[in-house]
Amino acid sequence: MFTMTAEPDGGFNDDFASWQTPNGTWWADNTGAAVAGDVDGDGREDVAIMYNYADGATRAMTFKSRPDGGTDGEFRSWGAPPGTW
Repeated sequence: MFTMTAEPDGGFNDDFASWQTPNGTWWADNTGAAVAGDVDGDGREDVAIMYNYADGATRAMTFKSRPDGGTDGEFRSWGAPPGTW
């Protein structure tokens, strides 16, 4: 995931890698649309993504924002076993 922080004039700073996984461990075809919102009430926009695993399990991943605009990685905020979602 790449992040572009905002400038006061409405523009953006250069993007930087705020999260990544090793090759072969995350498939875009299994990922729902990313949505942004302040999920933890700290005043910063976080990112949430639904991910469907090959075995049929589904999980919501939340990426909590740091003050520098990056993230400390995914927080597995919800999950459903295979065949239930």
